[in-house]
Amino acid sequence: MMKKIYVLILCCLLITISGVNGLTAFANEKEDDEILGYAVKAIQPSTQLDQEKTYFYVQTVPGEEQTLEVKVQSTRKKPIDLEITVEDAMTGDNGEIAYKASNNKEMNYDETLKEPVSSMIEVETPKLTVGNFEEKIVRFKLTPPKEHYQGVKIGAISIGVADKVDNKGIKTGFSYEIGAIFSETGEEFNNSESLNLKSVRAELYHGKKMVLANLQNPEPKVLENLTIDATVKNKKSGDIIKEKKVQGYTMAPNSNFNFGLDWGIANIPSGVYIMEMEVKNDFNNWTFKKEFQITGKQANEINAGSPYKIITPLNVQIATVTLGVLTVMIAFFQFRRKNKWERHWKKLRIQRKKTKKKRNSGNSKRER
Repeated sequence: MMKKIYVLILCCLLITISGVNGLTAFANEKEDDEILGYAVKAIQPSTQLDQEKTYFYVQTVPGEEQTLEVKVQSTRKKPIDLEITVEDAMTGDNGEIAYKASNNKEMNYDETLKEPVSSMIEVETPKLTVGNFEEKIVRFKLTPPKEHYQGVKIGAISIGVADKVDNKGIKTGFSYEIGAIFSETGEEFNNSESLNLKSVRAELYHGKKMVLANLQNPEPKVLENLTIDATVKNKKSGDIIKEKKVQGYTMAPNSNFNFGLDWGIANIPSGVYIMEMEVKNDFNNWTFKKEFQITGKQANEINAGSPYKIITPLNVQIATVTLGVLTVMIAFFQFRRKNKWERHWKKLRIQRKKTKKKRNSGNSKRER
């Protein structure tokens, strides 16, 4: 009987292993064979602050207009249609400076950003066609604010293949981005000294269950080379629930971004939590501590809405139940066997005592 049970367990284990292996999938990346067909180059104006830069690093005077120029060179005979836009600098969730057009739904302007680059530059030719190795000059009218501004304004001029924009206003094709930095003084602009933790919350973010800590750089300067060490604790028990450490993060001037801690596939439970963060670079150190709550309603909505869940295959479920039943059966048979042997040995001990007693009694009679 016991041999049959062990054979059943072995079969169930094989079923379980084959079921797990069946979850593995592989995908082949599709190669992009698109030929660009053009190249771009910034023509530095007389107001360029650093002639060694390949991007625009231009000095401005309040309210004083000037013209910026970009050379577009065709590299093939076949014509190519291009679209020209101006983008503003933001901080991406991966801790890098990114550029987004003002009509992009993902563009999150910080409350401290006044007069962004997109409001200062007017594109004279938003659409352009080049072909047969020709060269064209694209001009932009730069009009800085009438009032003095501190620090820098950062953005980019994007020249990309036209008609490749999705329903969110995001370009899906390739584009060249020429950086544009404007300053009145030309002073150092990568030495911001301020950082704020604006909020902490849990939500479904890009389909994932996340705890988001919104960090803000309120200065008109770049905040760079950040090391962030974040921990989420249960307020009641003090246990560490989630933790994350990153290095080399950079924030654009007057921007904020969501530093996310992925909860994983487990359900988010309701409760009161504490976010503790230590952020530092070569010159400064910031420590933050903020309490936040996840209500039962929020937890249910997040857990129900996430596509990332633990889904156990049917064969694994069957194998698990079978193993559980067999384990109980084995324990039951082992218990019965143990009791049987205990009763057997108890009878033997009693029999031995009786036999020994009779022998002692017989010896006593013969001595008399």
